[in-house]
Amino acid sequence: MGRRQDSRRQLRTGADMAAYFGVNPQAAARSTRDRPSMASTFVRNSVVNALAGIFTTLGGFMSTIVVARLLGVQGTGIVAFATWAVTVSIIIADLGITGTLSRFLPELLARHEVEEAGRLTRVLLGSFFACTFVIAASFWLYAGWLIWRAPLQASAPLTPETYTVSPIFWILVGGACLAQSMANFANSWLKGHQDFAALARVAAFACLVQILGTAVGAMAFGVIGALCAMALGSLVPISMLSRVEPLGGRIDAVLRRRVTRFSLETWGGYLLTAFFASRMEVFFLERSWGSHAVGLFTVSLTLSNLATQGPLLLTGALLPRLSQHVGRDEQSEARAVYAASIPLMALVLFPACLGTAAIAPVLLPMMYGHAFEPAITTATILLTSAAFVTSTSIASVFLIAMERTRFLLASALCGAALSILAGVTIVPAFGPVAAAFSRGGVQFAIAAVTLWYLRRHLDCPTPFGILARLLAAAALCAVVARLIVIEVPSLGGMIVAIVAGAATYAAALRLLRPLLPRDVEKLRTAVLILPRHLRPAVHFGMQLILA
Repeated sequence: MGRRQDSRRQLRTGADMAAYFGVNPQAAARSTRDRPSMASTFVRNSVVNALAGIFTTLGGFMSTIVVARLLGVQGTGIVAFATWAVTVSIIIADLGITGTLSRFLPELLARHEVEEAGRLTRVLLGSFFACTFVIAASFWLYAGWLIWRAPLQASAPLTPETYTVSPIFWILVGGACLAQSMANFANSWLKGHQDFAALARVAAFACLVQILGTAVGAMAFGVIGALCAMALGSLVPISMLSRVEPLGGRIDAVLRRRVTRFSLETWGGYLLTAFFASRMEVFFLERSWGSHAVGLFTVSLTLSNLATQGPLLLTGALLPRLSQHVGRDEQSEARAVYAASIPLMALVLFPACLGTAAIAPVLLPMMYGHAFEPAITTATILLTSAAFVTSTSIASVFLIAMERTRFLLASALCGAALSILAGVTIVPAFGPVAAAFSRGGVQFAIAAVTLWYLRRHLDCPTPFGILARLLAAAALCAVVARLIVIEVPSLGGMIVAIVAGAATYAAALRLLRPLLPRDVEKLRTAVLILPRHLRPAVHFGMQLILA
């Protein structure tokens, strides 16, 4: 109790300390003053976080296009395999620490325990760097062993037949693992302090660095240059770690036990999720079908991720907000946030996924080239399944905030087992299409069990009626768009399909009226962050479609 009072007193007299940790004292005061202020702040943070995520996604997406255009299908497959290796390595090195920052820093800061938040950050940073460096060093040691075994191989070019035994390939993978892991820590630290404006600025600059680095590297050095660029964009968020103050002392024993359990259980879940959500299919495809199939599957998955990232990134501010409610023992408020968040996400997610699937026959070859036309079917499957699966990601965020990490760990274990089973049976037999079906099927099963758990054990039902009406409206949008691109398979036809699909979706929303009045009010609040000259037109459109 004394520690909490001391922290509060220091927050009032030490604004420089609060500013150092990215905390705005005025914003903190406003957040405790009234509920409407908290709601508007949450909406604003969600939109700004989504903007940061859009920059991050744009950097990866444009880099993929650059690689596909400059290096072809085979080069894309090599870079995709490196990306998969880095992604899985990051999850192994994570130890659940990045999620812990986003979960516990908002709770501590909501209770004005600024010093405790600083100590927690410093302790987690040391553990995180040590583990990440060990993982990166393992790649470098493997590269050293390859050089010792075959010295002449060290200078050989990276080809589809030899890149997995090339020392330079694994050296670059290790460097990218270290850089991207530390960047993830920095981003989670900013989210934990709810400094979403800084997060957006960092993401925008990192996006520019990554795209330019990939283009220059691929043109000048081919695959090696593209692999080097994987680490460049990460240097920008890493620079933010200089703001972490080297505070001494230990964190509270009760908090340490909570943090340890939460970190290990979420880490186990993330690690297992890597098997069925982080391109595990790439591993099985590479072994049985080669880099060509990996390249086709990767561009399909990239297009699917692009369609889902915008809506998904709107949930970036959700965990800090739910953590604040849990920290204040406001369970009913946390359930209300969950119930309101899913329809708002589906409102954007369903037409984004199904609409992109509808125009994929024109969009995918236009972006990546006609050599990638065989990936159209795979992309359509992944996009359609993503519409159903990604909308339930809010349920996982809610479980994390409630510290139900044991269930997430168990469900991830089941998903990993199903993914491995598919990877050794249908994927080697039927290739990328089977990989797409297995990925969607496993994720759908896990999502269904998660929603059941929320209703049965947490008394938190999902508004399926609202989601069904939103899905019907998006399906009509997709049907209209696909019919147009079938008749006019060109850029002009795709533009007409997008306009006609959007008009169909708006008309269906007007007819079905799926959203509750409280959801419409939240959308009106979100409009306030737009420039003033755009607000009247957006308000008029919302009144016409949703009122």
